[in-house]
Amino acid sequence: MSIQTLAQWKAAQRVRVAYTKSTFQTTIASSSFSSFNISGNFATGVLDVGNTANGLVHTDATAGYPSLPKWSSSYKAYLDRVEVLASSGSLWTIYDRLFVCGAYAFNANTTLASQPSFSSRVPNTNYNECQLWCEQVTASTGVQTPTITYMDQDGNTGATTGAFGPNTAQQIVGQCWQMPLAAGDSGIQKVESVLGGTASAGTFNVMILRPLITFRVLNANMRQDIDAMLSSLVELPAGAALYLLKRPDTTNDGIPSFDIRLAVG
Repeated sequence: MSIQTLAQWKAAQRVRVAYTKSTFQTTIASSSFSSFNISGNFATGVLDVGNTANGLVHTDATAGYPSLPKWSSSYKAYLDRVEVLASSGSLWTIYDRLFVCGAYAFNANTTLASQPSFSSRVPNTNYNECQLWCEQVTASTGVQTPTITYMDQDGNTGATTGAFGPNTAQQIVGQCWQMPLAAGDSGIQKVESVLGGTASAGTFNVMILRPLITFRVLNANMRQDIDAMLSSLVELPAGAALYLLKRPDTTNDGIPSFDIRLAVG
């Protein structure tokens, strides 16, 4: 079943997921950064994916993601409420990390094959919601500007991003940037090939992310509450790999503490 009425939402079971990081990391103001390899209240993730040929589909059972409660296959879960406290002003987005491949060398030229499917994690097969990102694993020398060929939201192959990188002198560990899709494209189903760019050192991952919610922490140590009206009760598939990207206002990234509540019904 699914939650479609106010009465069903009120009657839904509430479950909580804690997501806390305990250490700072070096960042660049107004650039996006992954928190995946930062220690916290569950096993720390490893940035280097370890698979460049096919890629991997991570779940909440993969080290680095918070474990989700298990609900019956006849139920659905929705993002109901998020409470967050961070030690600096920042913009945060919670994603479901659907697919990741890497780490690719700065001069990579790799065509993928036999990529695993993440279709069960895309509600209503709406690939328009899926975004293409890169994640720096080891620091680059110069700006990494990869070109990625992909299958678009409608299943057309051979689309390309063109060479693109962030507007910084070089990428540091954990820095992330969203890759632009070809004109007319709104989403992605599959990564087909990865071509390195203009850097002369460094490695990076390629990711497909589905955004769940974006919000700001306005001031240091000021709690933010995002309720069901703001979260829009976005669906969270079973096994989702909750992945955080932060865009700090300064080089002080801020230590976050999240209390995520799901409505299951």
